[in-house]
Amino acid sequence: MLLVEVEFKQVEINKVKINYLITKFKALGGEYNKIKKFENLMKENSELIKDKILGFSEEFNEIYCFFEHNFLTSKSTEEVFNKNTFKIVDFNLAKVIAHDQDVDEPYESWNDLRSSISKEIYSIIFRERINIKLFEEKINYLNEVIEKKIDDNNKVFYYFLDDIESDIHLILMATYVKYSEKLINLLLDAYKSNFFPCGWQGEYPTGQLCITNGMY
Repeated sequence: MLLVEVEFKQVEINKVKINYLITKFKALGGEYNKIKKFENLMKENSELIKDKILGFSEEFNEIYCFFEHNFLTSKSTEEVFNKNTFKIVDFNLAKVIAHDQDVDEPYESWNDLRSSISKEIYSIIFRERINIKLFEEKINYLNEVIEKKIDDNNKVFYYFLDDIESDIHLILMATYVKYSEKLINLLLDAYKSNFFPCGWQGEYPTGQLCITNGMY
């Protein structure tokens, strides 16, 4: 809980970050008395802490609407992809490069790459004290919609359902906080053509996004 103590000593208290640290401390089996102490401090300081609530931009609403209504409603088309930017792979290779933490060259760890982008976005949320409650509520609803769209007839998308939900969360959160990143744009381009982004060939940001046809 040292990190929580440090946060409370800051001139400006970051409520989002403190809540995150307390939740993590709970998950690790932290001492009940310490948890209560810091939760009480949070209540005492609540009047001094103001979270920023962002509106949903036109760009956010357009992307959200795509996943809610248009995702999986058309056939996959390989012709739209620039071969210098995208590399189409089969399902078997996709399973390896998407989840293997020790994947061999020329591929990069896909989980590590996406996690690095996610950390950048959360750093903005912590720094700007952005309240993401409404955002998460919209995402939870969208996940329910996506799960109803995808069934075992879509072998690829069904197999990677958890990854898809994580990607959509990443895309929309980046858009929500106005974080611009090459990978976010490429992920969205892949999904708009019903392809699943499964890895990166090369050393990011150079190289190609690996994708596989999600409609099989």
